[in-house]
Amino acid sequence: MPAAPLNSNTPSDAICFRRASLPPKAKGSPHRRAGWCLCAAWLLAGLFAGLCPPSWAATHYVNLNGPAPASPFTNWASAATSIQDAVDAAEAGDEIVVTNGVYQTGAREVYGMSNRVAVTKPVTLRSVNGREATHIVGYQVPDGLYGPAAVRCVYLTNGAVLAGFTLSNGSTQNGGDAVANQSGGGVWCEGAAAVVSNCVITGNVAYVHGGGAYRGILNDCALTENSTDWSGGGTCESRLKNCALIGNSAYGRGGGADRSTLKDCTLTGNSGSAGGGACESTLEDCELAGNSAILGAGTFQSTLNGCRLAGNSAAGRGGGACASTLNDCELVGNSVHGDGGGAYESTLNNCQLAGNSASGAGGGANGGMLSNCALTGNSAEGSGGGANGGRLSNCVLTGNSAGDSGGGSHDASLNNCIVYYNHAGYEGANYYGGSFRYCCSTPVPEGVGNVAEDPQLASAWRLSAGSPCRGRGSGDYASGLDLDGEPWANPPSIGCDEPWSGSLTGAVSVAILAGYTNVATGFAVDFQALIEGRISASRWDFGDGMVLSNRPWATHAWTTAGDYVVELRA
Repeated sequence: MPAAPLNSNTPSDAICFRRASLPPKAKGSPHRRAGWCLCAAWLLAGLFAGLCPPSWAATHYVNLNGPAPASPFTNWASAATSIQDAVDAAEAGDEIVVTNGVYQTGAREVYGMSNRVAVTKPVTLRSVNGREATHIVGYQVPDGLYGPAAVRCVYLTNGAVLAGFTLSNGSTQNGGDAVANQSGGGVWCEGAAAVVSNCVITGNVAYVHGGGAYRGILNDCALTENSTDWSGGGTCESRLKNCALIGNSAYGRGGGADRSTLKDCTLTGNSGSAGGGACESTLEDCELAGNSAILGAGTFQSTLNGCRLAGNSAAGRGGGACASTLNDCELVGNSVHGDGGGAYESTLNNCQLAGNSASGAGGGANGGMLSNCALTGNSAEGSGGGANGGRLSNCVLTGNSAGDSGGGSHDASLNNCIVYYNHAGYEGANYYGGSFRYCCSTPVPEGVGNVAEDPQLASAWRLSAGSPCRGRGSGDYASGLDLDGEPWANPPSIGCDEPWSGSLTGAVSVAILAGYTNVATGFAVDFQALIEGRISASRWDFGDGMVLSNRPWATHAWTTAGDYVVELRA
């Protein structure tokens, strides 16, 4: 077959024809040898360019009910009926497209562990109609779940992509190598370069690590009802983005995730002994809700940035977090049967702790270090409704309660803090014990720079324009930014808010929480101002001529029977 004509504009064409037209030289002439060697090299390049078309990645097809499978399965008419057959026929960079069905037969061993599908090449394996229609089902040993006969759903090598499948009923062995044979019941990834996308990983089990997934990158996936006998009920040593981890469990640590990195994820209803939601992980902009554990129902030994922990419950310590570092986080409505309703022995920077509870001590926080935080409306049956022990700097503790002593704080070290409007059943409505420097509380605590004046709070933790706490703190204890992310003045204010007039913008919401709406004359009713937004002042009007300014918690009684409108403005 003749070669395709060379483009006359290419260097090979010009040099070859020019050399070919040179007059012949004597045999053995160096000029002749050099000239024809150059021509041959360029001519070969031109011929290869003309004869060999570019190598394109192939597409292989899988149809469980395919009529006539024929390797390499490059069209629907000859589609493979087994995903593994198509993987075996593919080469690196190829794509394997799978249509609807439940793929639950066959197995391929990798490292001595059986997998329903073993993707041992850097290929893309994707479904046609998504995870609802395309299932890869493993095998769990009856009664025991684990064992030599167990079949994992998928093995995924580095560079491989799995997209749009439901992986269920996978399991691992309970012997052999702890990682290769006993981890990753749903999917086992060779490393951080394997990608799982838009998949549901549900009802899988692992004897050691990662009931749902072990390692890999998981994007837009749902991991539900997976479990492990040790760590990472949902996943272990993985990187997750925009994933949902729901109802996973670990007998040991990390019910949802263990030793993983999570961004924009939700972790709901997971459970474990330590870290019901996550253990020893890094989480950014995540929601952790309704998780449970003995230690750290939301998280244990983790770092969280911009996360929300709500409604988690621990049996021992740390309803929201235990032994963790939290930055710019919200801890709301968490509970513990022991100590630390919101957090236990953790480091919290610029966090809000509200409505957390403990049957022991430290409704908001027990121990640890807190900077630029607001602790409001927390409760403890024991001591320290807001905080028990620990070191707090530039924090506000308001509206907290303790059944025993120290409604706001108990035996804590406080610097530049406001401790006001708290309640205790036994003694120390605002505080009991501890040390105070440049703080605002009543009665005035012993220590340098402390004051007892009403802080005039516009809301639960924001200073009003006329607050006596402005400029009364010490620069020795102020660090970072205030709770709004704004710089501290010199000297700084007491509390977690540094008011700046130019920043009082944005949306504002106002609501009233009342203890009663129908009472006898002379009966005092407790009111709480629920105010969100950057405000400079607030005011109560009780409808009987009594007006009260900048009091987030207020009490009022009416002397004359009648109907009264209670109004709150911010």
